[in-house]
Amino acid sequence: VTAGVRMDDHSAFGANFERIYYPKASLSYVISDEDFFDFSFVDNLKLRAAWGRAGNAPAPFSADRTYGAAAVVMDNGSVVSSLDPDAFGNQDIRAEKGEEIEVGFDASLLDNNLGLEVTYYSSRTKDALISVPVPASSGWVGTVLRNIGEIANSGLEVAIFGSPIRTPSLTWDATLTLSTNSNEVISLGEGARDTIPVGYRNSQRHVAGYPLAGYWTQVPVRNADGS
Repeated sequence: VTAGVRMDDHSAFGANFERIYYPKASLSYVISDEDFFDFSFVDNLKLRAAWGRAGNAPAPFSADRTYGAAAVVMDNGSVVSSLDPDAFGNQDIRAEKGEEIEVGFDASLLDNNLGLEVTYYSSRTKDALISVPVPASSGWVGTVLRNIGEIANSGLEVAIFGSPIRTPSLTWDATLTLSTNSNEVISLGEGARDTIPVGYRNSQRHVAGYPLAGYWTQVPVRNADGS
């Protein structure tokens, strides 16, 4: 049994957010060491399970509202220095929080000539860090990083290790891996819009109920003659 907790504080957090804690715990059981385990073709079998929380800090300076230097030509032709809006900033920005559970097993078979690792995982990410377009009425342009919504991921990871050939003069070790992942935007947050564009002409966007940053096509409008 293993347990622990991690505390994060980061200079990229907004002024309205301080620190965050991430607990974790894991359990493994080598069941093949038990007297009741009687499978001659299994050399070693370990069952394992884990639960934990983790997170991502926002990019540096995401919380800061900044201005850039510019030059303005006055009516009389003189040039004066000025400040233009640069980054919108977000003083409420905080860490992205993820929670995951996974179960699986590791096995060695047939006199250690074959190995198998299988893991199933399911995770939820809350306060996901997503770039949102800045309202034009604010005087700023571009996007601002916000903590919105919830994202789910689940999948299966399988690895098979083997030695098809093992002789005094030649050994061939082979590995076959398989992994799957199902991704879905569960929510874009309370009061958020249904769609957040992230690509050219909304061809790529975040939509609740679909994979994150999915690609979308637009059906052309046609005349009665098909043109």
